[in-house]
Amino acid sequence: MYHQLTLTDIQKNKKLAKTWDLVCQAHQGQTRKGHNKNDETIPYTAHLFRVMEITANALGNPHLVLQNEKLTPFLIMALTHDTIEDTVLNSKKKLTDALIPIVGEYRAIQIAHVVSELSNPADGFPGATQTEQDTNKKIWQTNHTQNMSIPAKIIKMADQIANTADCVDLQMSCKEKSGWSDDKKKSYSDKALAVCEACLCHTERVSDVQKNVFAFLMNLEKQVYHYAMQKIQIPHTDDMTFFEQLNGKMLPENEPWYLLKHTAPLPPSAHNADFSHTRV
Repeated sequence: MYHQLTLTDIQKNKKLAKTWDLVCQAHQGQTRKGHNKNDETIPYTAHLFRVMEITANALGNPHLVLQNEKLTPFLIMALTHDTIEDTVLNSKKKLTDALIPIVGEYRAIQIAHVVSELSNPADGFPGATQTEQDTNKKIWQTNHTQNMSIPAKIIKMADQIANTADCVDLQMSCKEKSGWSDDKKKSYSDKALAVCEACLCHTERVSDVQKNVFAFLMNLEKQVYHYAMQKIQIPHTDDMTFFEQLNGKMLPENEPWYLLKHTAPLPPSAHNADFSHTRV
Protein backbone atom coordinates (compact mmCIF):
# COMPACT_ATOMS: atom_id res chain seq x y z
CA MET A 1 0.00 0.00 0.00
CA TYR A 2 1.07 3.60 -0.50
CA HIS A 3 1.28 5.63 2.70
CA GLN A 4 1.69 9.37 3.01
CA LEU A 5 4.19 10.46 5.63
CA THR A 6 4.26 13.43 7.97
CA LEU A 7 7.03 15.53 9.48
CA THR A 8 6.37 13.73 12.75
CA ASP A 9 7.33 10.46 11.06
CA ILE A 10 10.76 11.64 9.99
CA GLN A 11 11.47 13.33 13.33
CA LYS A 12 11.89 9.80 14.72
CA ASN A 13 14.98 9.35 12.53
CA LYS A 14 17.64 11.75 13.85
CA LYS A 15 19.65 11.79 10.62
CA LEU A 16 16.57 12.53 8.53
CA ALA A 17 15.42 15.19 10.98
CA LYS A 18 18.78 16.93 10.75
CA THR A 19 18.76 16.63 6.96
CA TRP A 20 15.27 18.16 6.88
CA ASP A 21 16.56 21.14 8.86
CA LEU A 22 19.45 21.42 6.39
CA VAL A 23 17.28 21.47 3.26
CA CYS A 24 14.79 23.88 4.85
CA GLN A 25 17.65 26.31 5.38
CA ALA A 26 19.17 25.70 1.95
CA HIS A 27 15.86 26.16 0.10
CA GLN A 28 14.57 28.96 2.33
CA GLY A 29 12.33 31.35 0.41
CA GLN A 30 11.90 29.04 -2.59
CA THR A 31 8.37 28.08 -3.61
CA ARG A 32 6.77 25.49 -5.88
CA LYS A 33 5.33 26.55 -9.21
CA GLY A 34 1.57 26.94 -9.01
CA HIS A 35 -0.76 27.29 -6.02
CA ASN A 36 -2.80 24.90 -3.91
CA LYS A 37 -6.60 24.81 -3.98
CA ASN A 38 -6.68 27.61 -1.40
CA ASP A 39 -4.62 29.77 -3.76
CA GLU A 40 -1.61 29.61 -1.44
CA THR A 41 2.00 29.33 -2.52
CA ILE A 42 3.76 26.11 -1.53
CA PRO A 43 7.26 25.93 -0.03
CA TYR A 44 9.66 24.10 -2.32
CA THR A 45 10.52 21.76 0.53
CA ALA A 46 7.09 20.16 0.05
CA HIS A 47 8.42 18.70 -3.21
CA LEU A 48 11.55 17.37 -1.50
CA PHE A 49 9.40 15.72 1.16
CA ARG A 50 7.19 14.14 -1.49
CA VAL A 51 10.17 12.68 -3.36
CA MET A 52 11.43 11.23 -0.08
CA GLU A 53 7.97 9.79 0.64
CA ILE A 54 7.75 8.13 -2.79
CA THR A 55 11.24 6.70 -2.35
CA ALA A 56 10.34 5.30 1.07
CA ASN A 57 7.21 3.65 -0.36
CA ALA A 58 9.21 2.15 -3.21
CA LEU A 59 11.65 0.60 -0.74
CA GLY A 60 8.88 -1.07 1.28
CA ASN A 61 6.59 -0.16 4.16
CA PRO A 62 7.69 3.48 4.59
CA HIS A 63 7.29 3.44 8.37
CA LEU A 64 9.69 0.49 8.58
CA VAL A 65 12.00 2.03 5.98
CA LEU A 66 12.33 5.12 8.18
CA GLN A 67 13.64 2.88 10.96
CA ASN A 68 16.17 1.07 8.76
CA GLU A 69 19.59 2.74 9.06
CA LYS A 70 20.81 1.00 5.90
CA LEU A 71 18.08 2.72 3.85
CA THR A 72 18.44 6.17 5.44
CA PRO A 73 21.01 7.32 2.79
CA PHE A 74 18.39 6.80 0.04
CA LEU A 75 15.97 9.08 1.88
CA ILE A 76 18.67 11.69 2.46
CA MET A 77 19.47 11.60 -1.27
CA ALA A 78 15.80 12.27 -1.96
CA LEU A 79 15.62 15.22 0.45
CA THR A 80 18.82 16.78 -0.91
CA HIS A 81 18.38 15.92 -4.59
CA ASP A 82 17.99 19.58 -5.68
CA THR A 83 20.55 21.21 -3.40
CA ILE A 84 23.46 21.30 -5.86
CA GLU A 85 21.20 22.54 -8.66
CA ASP A 86 19.16 25.11 -6.74
CA THR A 87 20.91 26.27 -3.55
CA VAL A 88 24.15 27.71 -2.21
CA LEU A 89 25.28 24.11 -1.63
CA ASN A 90 26.05 24.11 -5.34
CA SER A 91 28.91 21.60 -5.51
CA LYS A 92 29.66 18.09 -4.35
CA LYS A 93 32.20 19.44 -1.88
CA LYS A 94 29.80 21.95 -0.32
CA LEU A 95 27.06 19.34 0.06
CA THR A 96 29.54 16.79 1.39
CA ASP A 97 30.79 19.24 4.02
CA ALA A 98 27.21 20.02 5.07
CA LEU A 99 26.33 16.33 5.40
CA ILE A 100 29.46 15.11 7.23
CA PRO A 101 28.15 16.19 10.69
CA ILE A 102 24.94 14.25 9.97
CA VAL A 103 26.08 10.99 8.37
CA GLY A 104 29.87 10.97 8.51
CA GLU A 105 32.38 11.51 5.73
CA TYR A 106 31.98 8.20 3.87
CA ARG A 107 28.19 8.44 3.53
CA ALA A 108 28.32 12.18 2.85
CA ILE A 109 30.62 11.62 -0.13
CA GLN A 110 28.32 8.87 -1.47
CA ILE A 111 25.18 10.97 -1.12
CA ALA A 112 26.75 14.08 -2.67
CA HIS A 113 27.93 12.02 -5.65
CA VAL A 114 24.40 10.77 -6.32
CA VAL A 115 22.95 14.28 -5.95
CA SER A 116 25.55 15.48 -8.45
CA GLU A 117 24.32 12.82 -10.89
CA LEU A 118 20.78 14.14 -10.44
CA SER A 119 21.72 17.76 -11.17
CA ASN A 120 21.17 19.37 -14.56
CA PRO A 121 24.10 21.12 -16.30
CA ALA A 122 25.03 24.21 -14.31
CA ASP A 123 25.32 26.37 -17.45
CA GLY A 124 22.07 25.06 -18.97
CA PHE A 125 22.01 25.19 -22.76
CA PRO A 126 23.40 28.63 -23.73
CA GLY A 127 22.04 30.25 -26.85
CA ALA A 128 18.96 28.03 -27.13
CA THR A 129 15.41 29.34 -27.35
CA GLN A 130 12.95 28.29 -24.63
CA THR A 131 11.53 25.60 -26.92
CA GLU A 132 15.03 24.38 -27.72
CA GLN A 133 15.89 24.50 -24.01
CA ASP A 134 12.94 22.23 -23.21
CA THR A 135 13.78 19.84 -26.03
CA ASN A 136 17.49 19.75 -25.21
CA LYS A 137 16.76 19.18 -21.53
CA LYS A 138 14.52 16.22 -22.35
CA ILE A 139 17.15 14.71 -24.67
CA TRP A 140 19.93 15.32 -22.18
CA GLN A 141 17.98 13.86 -19.27
CA THR A 142 16.84 10.73 -21.13
CA ASN A 143 20.39 10.06 -22.34
CA HIS A 144 22.02 10.91 -19.01
CA THR A 145 19.68 8.84 -16.85
CA GLN A 146 20.41 5.65 -18.75
CA ASN A 147 23.91 5.55 -17.29
CA MET A 148 23.25 6.89 -13.80
CA SER A 149 23.88 4.77 -10.71
CA ILE A 150 21.04 2.65 -9.33
CA PRO A 151 20.39 5.00 -6.35
CA ALA A 152 20.28 8.01 -8.68
CA LYS A 153 17.80 6.28 -10.98
CA ILE A 154 15.51 5.47 -8.06
CA ILE A 155 15.49 9.09 -6.85
CA LYS A 156 15.10 10.39 -10.42
CA MET A 157 11.98 8.29 -10.97
CA ALA A 158 10.49 9.44 -7.66
CA ASP A 159 11.23 13.04 -8.67
CA GLN A 160 9.47 12.65 -12.04
CA ILE A 161 6.43 11.05 -10.41
CA ALA A 162 6.12 13.93 -7.96
CA ASN A 163 6.53 16.48 -10.75
CA THR A 164 3.88 14.87 -12.95
CA ALA A 165 1.32 14.90 -10.15
CA ASP A 166 2.06 18.52 -9.25
CA CYS A 167 1.91 19.50 -12.91
CA VAL A 168 -1.84 18.96 -12.88
CA ASP A 169 -2.76 19.01 -9.19
CA LEU A 170 -1.39 22.45 -8.43
CA GLN A 171 -3.42 25.29 -9.88
CA MET A 172 -1.30 25.67 -12.96
CA SER A 173 -4.50 25.79 -14.99
CA CYS A 174 -4.72 29.42 -13.82
CA LYS A 175 -2.74 30.54 -16.85
CA GLU A 176 -2.50 34.11 -15.67
CA LYS A 177 -0.46 32.85 -12.71
CA SER A 178 1.69 30.13 -14.17
CA GLY A 179 1.56 30.27 -17.95
CA TRP A 180 1.26 26.48 -18.04
CA SER A 181 -1.04 25.64 -20.94
CA ASP A 182 -2.53 22.17 -21.32
CA ASP A 183 -0.03 21.52 -24.10
CA LYS A 184 2.85 22.39 -21.79
CA LYS A 185 1.46 20.12 -19.06
CA LYS A 186 1.20 17.25 -21.54
CA SER A 187 4.70 17.91 -22.87
CA TYR A 188 6.05 17.97 -19.32
CA SER A 189 4.27 14.71 -18.45
CA ASP A 190 5.54 13.08 -21.66
CA LYS A 191 9.08 14.07 -20.73
CA ALA A 192 8.72 12.62 -17.23
CA LEU A 193 7.48 9.31 -18.63
CA ALA A 194 10.38 9.17 -21.11
CA VAL A 195 12.91 9.88 -18.34
CA CYS A 196 11.45 7.13 -16.14
CA GLU A 197 11.57 4.66 -19.02
CA ALA A 198 15.20 5.65 -19.61
CA CYS A 199 15.96 4.88 -15.96
CA LEU A 200 15.12 1.23 -16.64
CA CYS A 201 18.01 0.89 -19.10
CA HIS A 202 20.87 -1.31 -17.91
CA THR A 203 18.90 -2.66 -14.96
CA GLU A 204 18.54 -6.23 -16.26
CA ARG A 205 21.15 -7.61 -13.86
CA VAL A 206 20.14 -5.81 -10.68
CA SER A 207 19.01 -7.80 -7.65
CA ASP A 208 15.44 -9.05 -7.31
CA VAL A 209 14.85 -6.48 -4.56
CA GLN A 210 16.01 -3.66 -6.83
CA LYS A 211 13.86 -5.00 -9.68
CA ASN A 212 10.83 -4.78 -7.40
CA VAL A 213 11.71 -1.20 -6.51
CA PHE A 214 11.93 -0.24 -10.18
CA ALA A 215 8.70 -2.12 -10.97
CA PHE A 216 6.88 -0.24 -8.19
CA LEU A 217 8.15 3.13 -9.42
CA MET A 218 7.42 2.44 -13.08
CA ASN A 219 3.91 1.29 -12.24
CA LEU A 220 3.37 4.43 -10.18
CA GLU A 221 4.71 6.62 -13.01
CA LYS A 222 2.32 5.03 -15.52
CA GLN A 223 -0.59 5.58 -13.14
CA VAL A 224 0.26 9.23 -12.49
CA TYR A 225 0.78 9.82 -16.21
CA HIS A 226 -2.66 8.39 -16.99
CA TYR A 227 -4.11 10.50 -14.17
CA ALA A 228 -2.44 13.61 -15.59
CA MET A 229 -3.80 12.99 -19.09
CA GLN A 230 -7.33 12.63 -17.72
CA LYS A 231 -7.09 15.69 -15.54
CA ILE A 232 -5.82 17.79 -18.45
CA GLN A 233 -8.92 16.77 -20.39
CA ILE A 234 -11.33 17.18 -17.46
CA PRO A 235 -9.94 19.67 -14.92
CA HIS A 236 -11.43 19.42 -11.43
CA THR A 237 -9.50 21.81 -9.24
CA ASP A 238 -11.50 20.95 -6.10
CA ASP A 239 -10.79 17.22 -6.25
CA MET A 240 -8.36 15.43 -4.02
CA THR A 241 -4.83 15.32 -5.38
CA PHE A 242 -3.30 12.18 -6.84
CA PHE A 243 -1.51 11.34 -3.60
CA GLU A 244 -4.53 12.12 -1.42
CA GLN A 245 -6.54 9.62 -3.47
CA LEU A 246 -3.70 7.11 -3.46
CA ASN A 247 -3.06 7.18 0.30
CA GLY A 248 -3.73 3.78 1.89
CA LYS A 249 -4.40 2.06 -1.45
CA MET A 250 -2.37 -0.24 -3.64
CA LEU A 251 -2.00 0.44 -7.32
CA PRO A 252 -2.69 -2.75 -9.27
CA GLU A 253 -0.19 -3.64 -11.98
CA ASN A 254 -1.19 -2.77 -15.54
CA GLU A 255 -4.54 -1.19 -14.64
CA PRO A 256 -5.22 2.49 -15.38
CA TRP A 257 -5.65 4.97 -12.60
CA TYR A 258 -8.97 6.80 -12.71
CA LEU A 259 -10.19 9.93 -11.05
CA LEU A 260 -12.14 8.34 -8.24
CA LYS A 261 -14.94 10.90 -8.12
CA HIS A 262 -15.74 10.61 -11.80
CA THR A 263 -15.24 6.96 -12.70
CA ALA A 264 -15.49 3.55 -11.12
CA PRO A 265 -13.43 3.03 -7.95
CA LEU A 266 -10.53 0.62 -7.78
CA PRO A 267 -11.53 -3.05 -7.51
CA PRO A 268 -11.65 -4.50 -3.96
CA SER A 269 -8.64 -6.70 -4.70
CA ALA A 270 -6.55 -3.58 -5.25
CA HIS A 271 -7.41 -2.24 -1.81
CA ASN A 272 -6.53 -5.50 -0.07
CA ALA A 273 -3.36 -6.34 -1.97
CA ASP A 274 -0.10 -6.21 -0.05
CA PHE A 275 3.12 -6.32 -2.05
CA SER A 276 5.32 -5.14 0.82
CA HIS A 277 6.99 -8.54 1.14
CA THR A 278 8.39 -8.18 -2.37
CA ARG A 279 10.36 -5.11 -1.41
CA VAL A 280 12.83 -4.25 1.32
